[in-house]
Amino acid sequence: MRRSITERISVTADGAQSSTGGGGPSISGDGRFVAFTSTSTLIPGVTGGSNRVYIYDRQEKQVTDISPGYAYGPSIGAGDDPVGTLPNKDWRKRPKHANYNCEMREPSNKEKIKKFMESLGQRVKKQGRVYLTGGATAVLFDWRETTIDIDIKPVPESDEIFQAIAALKNELDLNIELASPGEFIPPLPGWEDRSIFIGDHGPIHFFHYDPYAQVLAKIERGHAQDQKDVAAMLSRGLIKRETLLRLFEAIRPELIRYPAIDAESFETKVKEVIQRG
Repeated sequence: MRRSITERISVTADGAQSSTGGGGPSISGDGRFVAFTSTSTLIPGVTGGSNRVYIYDRQEKQVTDISPGYAYGPSIGAGDDPVGTLPNKDWRKRPKHANYNCEMREPSNKEKIKKFMESLGQRVKKQGRVYLTGGATAVLFDWRETTIDIDIKPVPESDEIFQAIAALKNELDLNIELASPGEFIPPLPGWEDRSIFIGDHGPIHFFHYDPYAQVLAKIERGHAQDQKDVAAMLSRGLIKRETLLRLFEAIRPELIRYPAIDAESFETKVKEVIQRG
């Protein structure tokens, strides 16, 4: 006889019980992600009171607010596309791990990421750059075996490359997310020069997005996997602590333009990472 286990998913970012319940749940096909609504403040800096929409990752034990611009109730079943209800101007606000229009495809390993780069280079004719970030960087540097999605920033953005990406995500069974650190924290001065060259495929030059920008974005978000990634980048010498502090200080005046970021808390977390030695 199988034992039933009840798990509460309407919890705060640190796992504490919410002050109110959640409603309107929708679970992904593999049971990993649960979308729900709640009036509680589940994430620091996000005000409750009104009904907000959250995604809870049962594997990583992380909760993400996807409420900005959200038009309808949550739904992340196979084939559903809650992100599609966002106004076009808000597409960059999609949370990490929320590429649900990819129908919860299997994670990508190094082989799949390399195949994606090769195939994208074969599909496009115009020269450009594609910056890989997040889990893709972690997999290619060998401190993670797989990533849920391949995060990229194409430069320049064009219909040609977007059409190629849309086709490849189905042909190669990939989750592809248009996301980079510069959409969540102020762009760091000189980030392009610090980006790490990966290789050329056709007319596309592939790079790892500036590791300093990646680390600062991960420090600000502060999820468990983010902390592991920061430690891995430090141990591999991809960043230097003194340079990290200097670059944070360079963008600190711009944090006023990012109301979701608590500048003092962000600064404290950066200094904690630097002082760990």
